[in-house]
Amino acid sequence: MNIEKVIEEVKEARKGPDKPYIFDENGNVAEDMYLYDILPLLDQLKQFERPMPYDSFEEALDYAYENGPLKAHDNTYNYLCNISNNIEYISLPDDNIAIFRVHLKGDIRGDYSTPVCVDLKGHPSFVGILCEECNTFETKEINDEYTAQIDALSSSISIVNKEGEEFCTSPENERDELIREIKENLAVEEEIEQ
Repeated sequence: MNIEKVIEEVKEARKGPDKPYIFDENGNVAEDMYLYDILPLLDQLKQFERPMPYDSFEEALDYAYENGPLKAHDNTYNYLCNISNNIEYISLPDDNIAIFRVHLKGDIRGDYSTPVCVDLKGHPSFVGILCEECNTFETKEINDEYTAQIDALSSSISIVNKEGEEFCTSPENERDELIREIKENLAVEEEIEQ
């Protein structure tokens, strides 16, 4: 089905000289990028895949505008989500399906993957199935003292100490600065201890 093809398209877009800067030379999310990698999410969505009922994403979009709910079409880009590749989606709850495609690289208005159809399992939207049926959280170590808890569907991350206490929650536009400050402060503390 199409989801396997999308996984290969995503992996291919992460290679070569034109790959997005957020990926390392092996095609993984770079160590200093605090983003949820979409590949495990795509694996989780395999169980919900259904045959594509439309010839193209655009045909599904036309159908949604004519027959779907008011906010049937959206993109994770619009919410500054902490995800390696944004997802454009159409939710059609009356048909119990959603159609989505993954942004591969470049300008957000283009360069998308093959579209995929998934069963909504009774959820009202594509985001509903992601929130209720999939794991959209990832933890990434900042250093020995702190970890970042990343929610793929949010624009903020939580910084948590090793005891599990939340140090702070940071909006996307401040997180890189916050992580840099934590690393610098710990480096200063280590120098003082020596």
